[in-house]
Amino acid sequence: MRTAKLHIHIIHFVFGAAVGMLVLRLILKLLGASPDAAFAIWTYAITRPLLAPFLGMFPSPLIEGRFVVEFTTLFAIVAYLVLQYLIIELLDFIHETTHSKNTGKKDSK
Repeated sequence: MRTAKLHIHIIHFVFGAAVGMLVLRLILKLLGASPDAAFAIWTYAITRPLLAPFLGMFPSPLIEGRFVVEFTTLFAIVAYLVLQYLIIELLDFIHETTHSKNTGKKDSK
């Protein structure tokens, strides 16, 4: 039981950090942060691998020449949240299945 909760906490932490960084990137791009600023460079470098599977899927239109709406980042955020949900559901299912086999109890579904 404790192991399953620990796994779920780790998954929440990892995906939460990834999604948080992507949201930060989205905000920096949307507000037109200077691409030469050290914090922006660091944020873009950290999030680039997270966006790699999704690059080129959607356009990133410019608003007034400087502000960027990154639809790819929005899609990546949604995709990672869905993936997190599916992984946690799978772990819950595996835990319930192994727990019921170990205790001899069966669900009445």
